[in-house]
Amino acid sequence: MIAEKIGIGRQRLYTWFKRFPEIKQAVKEGRRKELVDQEEALKKSGLGYTVTLKKPMKLREEKQKAGEGKIVTERIQYVEEEVYYPPNVAALIFYLKNRDPEHWRDKPKEVEIANDDPLIEMFKRLDDEANQFVLTEETEGTENANERANSDAEKSDPQ
Repeated sequence: MIAEKIGIGRQRLYTWFKRFPEIKQAVKEGRRKELVDQEEALKKSGLGYTVTLKKPMKLREEKQKAGEGKIVTERIQYVEEEVYYPPNVAALIFYLKNRDPEHWRDKPKEVEIANDDPLIEMFKRLDDEANQFVLTEETEGTENANERANSDAEKSDPQ
C-alpha cells in the first residue's frame, strides 16, 4: 500500500528498506502511531463521547421602513452545538477482548479443582440426592398413572 501511494513497486520498497534502515524505521513508527490512533478511536467509540459542531443557521430579518416597504436581509451565522454519541457496545467488547483477553474472552479459562476439596464433595452429594429425588418422583408418577389406567380399563370392561 505504501509502495502504491508513492508510485513505486513493492520490490523496490523492500530494496529501499534493506539499503536504508531509516526508511524502514520511519514506516514502522508511522504504523505504530496509526495503530495507537485507531486504538484510541475504538476506545472513544466504546465509551461514548461528546463533540462540539459548528452548524450554519440562516437568519432572516425583516424591517419595515416608512414609505419604502419591507426590507429583508438574510445572513448565515454559525452556532455551536454539542452532540453526544452514546457508547458503542460492540466496539467496547472488541476493545476489551483484544486489550485484556485474560478477563474478557468468550470462553473462560478452565480452572482445575482438586478432587479432595470438601466443597466439591458437598456439591456432588447434593447433586446425587437431587437426582435420586427426581428419579423417585418420576417412578411414583409412572406407577400412579399405570394404576389409574388399569382402574379405568376395569370400569369400562363389561365382563
